[in-house]
Formats: sequence, C-alpha cells, structure tokens
Amino acid sequence: ITLVISPLVSLMRDQVLALKAAGVPAAYINSTLNGAQMQAVYRNLRAGQYKIVYVAPERLDYPGFGSLAEKLNISFVAVDEAHCISQWGQDFRPSYLRILQFVENLPRRPVLGAFTATATSQVRKDILRILKLQNPVQVVTGFDRPNLYFDVIHPENGKDKELLRLLAGYKRKSGIIYCATRKKVEGVCDLLQSKGYAATRYHAGLEEQERTTNQEDFLYDRCPIMVATNAFGMGIDKSNVSFVIHHNMPKSMEAYYQEAGRAGRDGLTAYAVLLYAPDDKRRLSRRVSDNFPEKELIRNVYERLGYYYQMAMGDGLGCRYDFDLQEFCRAYHLPLVQTDSALRLLTQAGYIRYEEEEEHTSRLRFTIQRDELYRRYDISETSDQVIRTLLRLYSGVFSDFVFIDEKQISEMSGIALEPLYESL
Repeated sequence: ITLVISPLVSLMRDQVLALKAAGVPAAYINSTLNGAQMQAVYRNLRAGQYKIVYVAPERLDYPGFGSLAEKLNISFVAVDEAHCISQWGQDFRPSYLRILQFVENLPRRPVLGAFTATATSQVRKDILRILKLQNPVQVVTGFDRPNLYFDVIHPENGKDKELLRLLAGYKRKSGIIYCATRKKVEGVCDLLQSKGYAATRYHAGLEEQERTTNQEDFLYDRCPIMVATNAFGMGIDKSNVSFVIHHNMPKSMEAYYQEAGRAGRDGLTAYAVLLYAPDDKRRLSRRVSDNFPEKELIRNVYERLGYYYQMAMGDGLGCRYDFDLQEFCRAYHLPLVQTDSALRLLTQAGYIRYEEEEEHTSRLRFTIQRDELYRRYDISETSDQVIRTLLRLYSGVFSDFVFIDEKQISEMSGIALEPLYESL
C-alpha cells in the first residue's frame, strides 16, 4: 500500500477518481466522508483492496488510524506538497511536522518520498532534516517556462480599471486573479460579475461546501475566472489557465513564481501580470513583520501562556487546553496577528502544539430515533456505558451533530475510547 499524505482535501476525490479510471484501486480518508463511508474504507483497507490511499496530515493524529496503519503493509509514504513542512515554504502546516513520528511508529520503515513543485534550497534542507531522509535521490528540475510571459504594470487610473482592460484583451479565457485579502477578493469578484464576467471566488472565510463548489465551477469552466487569496491553487491541475493576475504583491518571490506558474500548463502562450502600486511595498513589509515577530515577543508569548494556564515551571507536558486567541491577546495586551505567528513558530520549534480545534474534535450524531435506541438489545455493555454518558453530557445528538470532548467522556464512563473506536 502507498499512503499519500496531502493537504488538498478538496482535490482527493478527483485524484482518486482519476486513479480508478486508470485501473488503480484507490481511496481517500478525510472529513468529507460520513461515518458509514469511513467504516467501509477502513474495512476495505484491512482487506487489502487498495493500492493507494490519500489522507490529510491531520488524519495521522486521529484515534484509531495509527493502530490501523500499524497493521497494514505500507511500503511507501509519499508526502505531497512537501514544502508545507518548512516554515520557509509559503504554505507551512504544523501538522506536517508530525509525519516522521507516524512513520517511526510503523512496524517497519517504508520508503519515504517528498514531492513539491516549489522548494528553495532552505526548504529542501528542512525537508531532508525534518523527515530524516536517508541518502535520498534528489531530483531538481529547471523553472524556465518559455511560453509564460511576465509583466509588471503601474496602473495610472487604478487597479480595477486596469484589470478590466486586461480581461477585455484576454477574450473570456480562463484565469486566476490573486488578491491579498478576503475583502479585496469579494470586491473584485463583485466587480467582475457586475460587468458580466463568469467569475467565482475562493478564500478561507467561505464555508467548505461553497469553496468546493466554486473550485469545481472553475475547474470545469462553468466560471472560467477565479478571484482568490493564496489559499487557492496548491495542487490545482487545470491546463488551460491563460493568465494569472496579481492584484496585490505576493509575500515572496517563491510564492509569486508558484502562483504565476499555474498559467500555461498546456504549453500555449500565457501571461503573468503584477499590478503594482507604491503602497503595496509598505503593506508587504508589514505582513513580513506580522509573520516573523521579534524574538522578544515570541519569548513574551511563551511566558504568558504559563501565566494564562497558571502552570508552574516544568508543568504542562502532555496537557491539552482549549485556547481562545482573542481572549489571550486581550488579557495581556498582545498584538493578535503577531501572537498567532509567534504560536506557530513555537509549534515549529517543538515547544507547544497549536492547532485548529475543528480538525481534531470528534463530531457525533445518533442516526436512529431515541425510542429505537432504547429498544436495542444487541448493544454491548461497554457501548451502552458510553452511550449513557453521551446522553447525560449532550443534548441534541438525535437531531444534529455535536462536538464531543473525548477526554470528558472517557473520564465519566471509565472507558478508554481508542480501543472502542476500532470495535464500533
């Protein structure tokens, strides 16, 4: 079995469908599957029915997945978008730092491969160091794209007017317009739609379903123009993108090259255009200072965490706490964005684990009616004890999903949940 670790949950389905069409038995495991679908994939995995399985890096931490993986004959682990492992890559994901621990917990070490289309020499060093790759074969290709034309324009009458002028010349072709903020994405998308362009939008503030729908509309040319933040594009396989326009300066040359390089993959002439205004440089400098705060602020944030949770020196190892970033910043008069960056840097350095709760919180809903549940006689004593605990702790589990606190359930029921997950 090959395990592909990828951050691209929205594209896993397309990749698996393409593999199946090519005759390769494949599957994916992510949050888009319901309970029954997830159990079916797990059963098929145990039965050896797949050759390639896609998972998000966060999945490696889920209860039950690690113990299942240890029982499988995993011969190859492919780390896709491997630049996410490095703070110097533009899409750093803290969960990537835990891939090595997962691999080392397997009964035998598989072949480990890391793949990315964008990696500076520093990022490549980080990949080798963090994954502990042993004498790896390194393949580094060139980045010259003869069919891709770059241009920088200083708009005299405002960026929006220049954008409309450019689009009129592209004659309704497919392209991506990158903006620095969600607010700018919304504004530019509204402008294009008001001018009759079939445009859609993508940023992290949208609901997952809307992001997926908008992405598919773009991929299948129902909306050939995508207006997006840099949250869009990693892993996008669309050959007929004829232009990439940056409404704002990207945060680095590497980010610019990766985003611009999404144009012209069919080998035809394509354009990468940067709209530049003098204020862009000042904003970019501020973003750099926000992403990489001073050492003194990082140290201050770490110390304040100890005060916040009333921990003595040396305490806290193995503990997990709910954390409200805004409340923390208000309590100690800390800058919000720089504090978030400091916490991410502390995570990379191994001092803490700072992660989004939604990715790691279990959700639960009973799919049968309350009366039917009470009439069941085939429920084991262990399961019955957990169900009774759930009913005491949570209301609404018969009508909607609720987020559950697994530690609290374990303590109240006296049952370790990880083994139970495997039997349910």
